[in-house]
Amino acid sequence: PPKFNTVRKKIVKTPAETRVIPIPGKYKTVRVKVATTPATTRTIEIPARYETVSKRVKVTEDKNEWRLVLCETNMTIRNIRSLQAALKAAGYNPGLIDGVIGKQTLKAVDAYQKEENLSRGGITFETVKKLNVNIIK
Repeated sequence: PPKFNTVRKKIVKTPAETRVIPIPGKYKTVRVKVATTPATTRTIEIPARYETVSKRVKVTEDKNEWRLVLCETNMTIRNIRSLQAALKAAGYNPGLIDGVIGKQTLKAVDAYQKEENLSRGGITFETVKKLNVNIIK
């Protein structure tokens, strides 16, 4: 006897079709900056700035040197007044001739030593001798 099977199959009931469905557009306001004048180039003259830079260069080796200087015993008011008067006569400004070693007197001594090519660094006997000051002990 013949055997039968039930076969199920799908059949298209309606054929495929193409539909046009309008989709409304979405709009948004976008702000854009637009150049109203074309780009230009400006040249600004910047003057050069110069600066002096000091540089220390070793010229000679270090050395120790002994100098005779006025000590507290020799720094009497009379001797300091004589020194100040001699500096003033030589054209240097020691300040008041008051017998007191102040900043102005030391500046005048240093300037005199520098000008005369003498050893610098305090009131030396070499400086006193060059100024013709008699030290009274």
